[in-house]
Amino acid sequence: FAGCSSLASIKKLTNVETIMFNAFASCSLLSGTLDGSILPNIKTIGDNAFSQTDFTKVDLPTVVTLGGFRSCKKLQSVNASNATEILSGTFQNCSSLETVSIPKVTTIGGGAFLGCRILKSLNLPSVQVIESKAFFNCGLEEIGFGSQLTSIGNAAFGKDTSNSTSNGLAAPIVYYGTTENQFKEELTAGKIGIPDVRPEETWKKKRDII
Repeated sequence: FAGCSSLASIKKLTNVETIMFNAFASCSLLSGTLDGSILPNIKTIGDNAFSQTDFTKVDLPTVVTLGGFRSCKKLQSVNASNATEILSGTFQNCSSLETVSIPKVTTIGGGAFLGCRILKSLNLPSVQVIESKAFFNCGLEEIGFGSQLTSIGNAAFGKDTSNSTSNGLAAPIVYYGTTENQFKEELTAGKIGIPDVRPEETWKKKRDII
């Protein structure tokens, strides 16, 4: 269905567990909420599956592997409470994305949230791997990790200082699950774009876990 510019809705796909690469890409009339009323048993959404559509909300508690919403300019909210993997570029340049709930995610692919300029806060209690440029040119002001984090890719939280569109984007404060950890020196040295590391307990006291 890629490029079907007159496709305005999707009926309930009860037996569909996987949506592949580019399946509904550039179906620009698809809008509103993408949830269990349409995809009640979805497990995997592939790369670019819904890219450049006009959905404003994604609420898919059954999905495990999540990709496919690159350049969805109207997307504001995402709930994927059982997802464990966010594919590379999944929400790249989703310029209206404000709220994301992915508490069980263990892996975030490269450029997954690149250019999400108004996403300010994110809690990732289960994350283990964050790939390169996952949050590059992102608007994050604070981010929470658990104690399972083992790998952070190059420029994961960096910004393009040569690009005027990145002006005003500060590196986020990090709330990390252990006070002594292997990343603290790299984080504070700015290697991956983070200037401040604080104990996770500070986050818990500051606000309810997202």
